[in-house]
Amino acid sequence: MKKGTQTASLFSFRKAKITEKGEDVMKKTTVTITFDEEKLSALKIYLEQKNQTAEEELEAALAALYNKTVPAGVREYLDLRSGTTPPAVKSKRTKPLSSSAVGASDGE
Repeated sequence: MKKGTQTASLFSFRKAKITEKGEDVMKKTTVTITFDEEKLSALKIYLEQKNQTAEEELEAALAALYNKTVPAGVREYLDLRSGTTPPAVKSKRTKPLSSSAVGASDGE
């Protein structure tokens, strides 16, 4: 018996932000993948027991991949462009220079 695969539209890539005027600031796009039907069915059963969905898990994984792959400056630009609040910017501290870096001799 040949195992089937199921193509499913599993989740939206970005959630829309609705402005006070009812405008959709961020456009949604649908990502479609092909996955073994029996495996997907089993996955759904076990995720349901944890009150989770494949869509939620895939969204989280895709968000993590986005944060890992897309440079911070690009993410911040997209956040500003879409009107979302970017995460707080960490202040950069300068490290004190060690004595070996300034004025220290090599022992020669």
